[in-house]
Amino acid sequence: MFIKIKLGRPEKFGMDKILKALLIPVITFCFISCREEVISPGTLIGVKNLAVRDNYRNYYNFKIEAEEFTVTYLDSLRLLSTASLIDIGVENYRGGEVDIVMISEDGTAIVEKKGSDNFRIQFFYEGISRIKFVSCRMNQFSANLIVSIRRTN
Repeated sequence: MFIKIKLGRPEKFGMDKILKALLIPVITFCFISCREEVISPGTLIGVKNLAVRDNYRNYYNFKIEAEEFTVTYLDSLRLLSTASLIDIGVENYRGGEVDIVMISEDGTAIVEKKGSDNFRIQFFYEGISRIKFVSCRMNQFSANLIVSIRRTN
């Protein structure tokens, strides 16, 4: 018994088949992965009790939408300046209290602000030593808190 085997050239994969095989998944991926909205850094996105912190050499931002939140944050700043514009604000206050303290490199308190109502303070700080730490202590705090420090020199 003999088995006959037909030898011939294997089927060619033409360029059109390769393109179809690659192009369809790429186009599908592009349509599925498109973003509708871009959220800029430091934007409150409606998530309660989640702090948004930006800590860079030129500025520091701390924002939170708190709801009966008790916590203490202590941030070591990367800010490289002895002259800064400071902005602290509480909006939509609904209860509780917040204590904000800014401490210089030599350990002295530069700013101490206690809040249990809506407020906004802005001022310019210039000193021998730079702001090194920011402490935010909240006790059953319900409001939007914003702490911003911007380098001015």
